[in-house]
Amino acid sequence: MTSVSRHPRIGITANVKVNDRQELDFVCGQVYYEAVQAAGGEPVLVPPQSDLAAVVAARAPFDGLLFTGGPDLSGDFVPPHAESKVMHPLRQPWDLALLAAALRWPEMPLLCICLGCQELNVVCGGTLVPHLPDVGTEIEHRRFGT
Repeated sequence: MTSVSRHPRIGITANVKVNDRQELDFVCGQVYYEAVQAAGGEPVLVPPQSDLAAVVAARAPFDGLLFTGGPDLSGDFVPPHAESKVMHPLRQPWDLALLAAALRWPEMPLLCICLGCQELNVVCGGTLVPHLPDVGTEIEHRRFGT
């Protein structure tokens, strides 16, 4: 009997952008794709859906999930701040539902980066600082477009 090996399929959460035609585009930084490929994985974009029950179906095709960085969580989880750039309202409930479900899948490896770490914190009942520079950090933590 011959077994066919394949690269691990890694689901990558997507940002939501409204294009010039007022349609939604689902995107993620190229660096995420390249990192998954460099590690021997097959990157697959996981666009958010309005039907949160679809998170159960999202389990089947993936060997791991990568929760990416992105805009800020809404004021539902962190007090609003003048510098906040809140994510599209379609992404937040999807990401949080997918992450909560994934935590119930013990065999599912997860990697959470930046916003993904904040989402993990919120799903696990934690709190967030609204704007890090206000608490004295000198670390530049947001470099969109680079």
